[in-house]
Amino acid sequence: MSESSKTSRLTNLLANKQLFWLLLIGLVFLLSFWWVPGDGTSIADSYSVEVPGKHAFYQTIRNRLSSQAAVERSVNQLVPNDASAIVILGPARLPTVEEWDELADFVGAGGNLLYAADPRTEDFSAGLFGVSLENNWVAPNNPFDSEEQQVQSGVARMFGGKSLLWMSEAELVVSANQSYRRSDILIARGSRIQALRQRYGQGTVVFVASDAVFQNRSMLDADAQVAASQLFELVQPAGWKTDQTIYFDEVLNSTGTPRVLGILFTPLFRPLSLQMLLLAILFGWWGSRRFGPAAQPKSTDRRAIVEHAQALGSMHYKVGTASHSLKSYFDYFRTVAQMPTGRLDKVAGVLAARSGIGQSEIERLLTETQNAMQNPSIGTGSAATLIQQLANVRDRMTNSGKSTEAT
Repeated sequence: MSESSKTSRLTNLLANKQLFWLLLIGLVFLLSFWWVPGDGTSIADSYSVEVPGKHAFYQTIRNRLSSQAAVERSVNQLVPNDASAIVILGPARLPTVEEWDELADFVGAGGNLLYAADPRTEDFSAGLFGVSLENNWVAPNNPFDSEEQQVQSGVARMFGGKSLLWMSEAELVVSANQSYRRSDILIARGSRIQALRQRYGQGTVVFVASDAVFQNRSMLDADAQVAASQLFELVQPAGWKTDQTIYFDEVLNSTGTPRVLGILFTPLFRPLSLQMLLLAILFGWWGSRRFGPAAQPKSTDRRAIVEHAQALGSMHYKVGTASHSLKSYFDYFRTVAQMPTGRLDKVAGVLAARSGIGQSEIERLLTETQNAMQNPSIGTGSAATLIQQLANVRDRMTNSGKSTEAT
């Protein structure tokens, strides 16, 4: 096959409008079985590869524990039924009182929890855990101004005395009725607690005042990698079993970020949304197709006459030959009205008797018409007025004749 033939076939294929609709239908079917990871909920979730995202940390933990336990994301339940440990990193919204109680029940029954707050979050209390976060950060007046009220970084001390660059001005505060050992303070910035381990019931919970140590950019720093790994190891389930599962929570992210259309493509609503999208594409394809020959326009003859009259009138107007049009119509009038020959008063009397119009009016009209036909420079407006008056006389004679026949 020659190159020109191949090019021609490719051009014809691309020009086929039906191919466009078939590709759209195929794409929707593909999305039913395979979906790009992530729901577009937050640039800081475990799907995101942007700077504040947690994708690198999630993949690191998943690869490290691939032979010991399952590491999954939770997108429907805050506390999945088969969860051994839950990791919540910089959620888009804070848990409600009921959700804190649900997490406390999970930890009290032997589960483990790692909760790292967003350093730009408001103050909150972790319910039954007896831990609260006091934050000095103030939200900017203009949320789009990234230079206003940035979180300040400073040096913090990890357990063991190792220093670490830390981004948070918050402080974890333990209520008076909760006891903890000095060794449970994992990271401190001066006298302010930044990471705290706490035993609750049969499980362990680790609170961290900033999620920055788990972000993608922190995975490029050796000290931050070590700190993130050690914080995570404190909530690893004891006695690994193959049926144990660690969940990275995305429920607080998916329900905390404002969305309009994005909620339609969450795992819960995605099948229904794709079905509605498929129906819309099929409806558009059906409406774009034509079955059978094209419908012919109605009143073809009348349309041709109107277009011819418009073109003829436009030509007379441009070349200044309105008298010719008047003469043609007067010849037609004489034939239709069966106008007799002879003196003007005699002809006018016959037409007046047939039409019911005064004889003097008929004489005036015939005189003006004769003068206009002999004047080659008559205007189109004057010629149109005379034609209209002649047509009125013709109509009166026609209607008078019909009335006489009916009588």
